[in-house]
Amino acid sequence: MLRAAILILLLTACAPTREGTYAAHGADLATTGVGLAMGAAEANPLGIVALPIKIAITEHIKTFPKDEQPQAYAALSAVTWGVVGNNACVIAGLATGGALMPVCIALGLATGFAYYEHAEKERNRQWLLDWCAEWVKQGPEYTCDMGDL
Repeated sequence: MLRAAILILLLTACAPTREGTYAAHGADLATTGVGLAMGAAEANPLGIVALPIKIAITEHIKTFPKDEQPQAYAALSAVTWGVVGNNACVIAGLATGGALMPVCIALGLATGFAYYEHAEKERNRQWLLDWCAEWVKQGPEYTCDMGDL
């Protein structure tokens, strides 16, 4: 069961989608729980109240125009994966006596930026597919090969 959960997480985590955003929220919740159990303090002033807010934001993104949703999911996921990176660093720091703690915020920021950059192709995918579909409607001489998109 754990292997299946990890596989699902890995398959959805990189996509700027609703499911990928929920995977990030789940990883945040899990790493926060582990950190708290190991003695870390919650840095988010909202604490557990942040979870329903994140869920509400994630669900609200569904109301955005379809071509804007990947960008919004990617931005929210990037922030959340940044938090997960920070949390994982704090957990490692607690497990090793605190040596890693000074770099955890920087690692969290780097994780968020890396996710956002990695998701660029997927963020632009729907826009490119829509553009391609409109292009080929002009006539049979118009083609559009999007390669591995």
